[in-house]
Amino acid sequence: MFFLLLNKQYQTYQINDLESYTPNSYQEYLSALNYAKTIKNEIFASKEDINNAKINLQDKIDSLYPKPDKSILKNKYDEAISIDNQLYIPIS
Repeated sequence: MFFLLLNKQYQTYQINDLESYTPNSYQEYLSALNYAKTIKNEIFASKEDINNAKINLQDKIDSLYPKPDKSILKNKYDEAISIDNQLYIPIS
């Protein structure tokens, strides 16, 4: 049963869009996924190993951190640098 749960989780959570997540969180996820794959393919894996792989994989899935959307900041920056400084009096 634990094997079936791990196998289902492994098949369900193969995330390929690495550009959407921070490199560190994606690397940790890949490590957990590779470990789950190793345990999934291990003929004599114990129930404890399978359960630990399942828990670890779920933990790393929950810890995936999306990259921040910097487009709003970029737009505000572009707006700020386009302001004509000649329209304002300098601070004395």
